Amino acid sequence: SVVPDLALEAQFGLMARSGVESVRVTPAWYALEGSPGAYDFTTLDRIVAAASRRRIATLINPTATPPWISSRPNSPESSRFPPRSPAPYAELMRQLVLRYGPSGTFWAQNPGIPRVPVRQWQIWNEQNAPWHWQQRRWAPGYTALLKAAYRAIKGVDRGATVIAGSVVAAPGRSQWGAVRQLYRARAKRWFDALSVHPF
Repeated sequence: SVVPDLALEAQFGLMARSGVESVRVTPAWYALEGSPGAYDFTTLDRIVAAASRRRIATLINPTATPPWISSRPNSPESSRFPPRSPAPYAELMRQLVLRYGPSGTFWAQNPGIPRVPVRQWQIWNEQNAPWHWQQRRWAPGYTALLKAAYRAIKGVDRGATVIAGSVVAAPGRSQWGAVRQLYRARAKRWFDALSVHPF
């Protein structure tokens, strides 16, 4: 359900008064791009606007594969399977930077909103866990996605920070084992920071 504007503004106001400086937003890729190239950033516009009015920085972290590019499109859990190709996700990230980055169209279209461009982008979430990436040998496929997204983001904003998706403990898997797998998959050069879920 959509949070009403008044409630959204109230929530961000409370965050600002409480000392919050940044917020991580995790939109579903399938909601941002319901069909190839058909982007809908309406909800993100509202969140970025509300955050920016309070001078809160936004970190955008798209996850959840749309059925049209899922490696298991007919599964009821198609969003948990990796995309067949990393290219559409990379293009999504490029479009997001073009909209919300330092020279983004969002700021040109909304001159009354304080410019707090998005400079931090996280690529997926808990990709080493089956509830977000249902592929046992997850690291090679995820690294391909990370590499494509990194290049797309840096191609628009060289100063952006690309954050590898959060690693988490999962059945038979640890966060630190996941980091080792990332490095074995040669992901090192394709992120600037790494997120860890310690729980």
